[in-house]
Amino acid sequence: AAVTELNGTRCKIFSTSVLAETTGKEPGTVIAADKKGLKIACGEGAVEVIQLQAEGGKRMAAPDYFRGHPLEL
Repeated sequence: AAVTELNGTRCKIFSTSVLAETTGKEPGTVIAADKKGLKIACGEGAVEVIQLQAEGGKRMAAPDYFRGHPLEL
């Protein structure tokens, strides 16, 4: 698992998917964080977070997490 911080909450990322789409964004930039999930720009393409666990919470699908914990971009 990888560890990151989202809105001041420490999260473990358990599952991701590589997206070939061209973003034109700086690597590390959040492209989308909504009820569809979390997408982050990379050097080439992007990565989609599929499953995560917030500190003190349960492991869940990213879209489910972001329905209740929206990020402001």
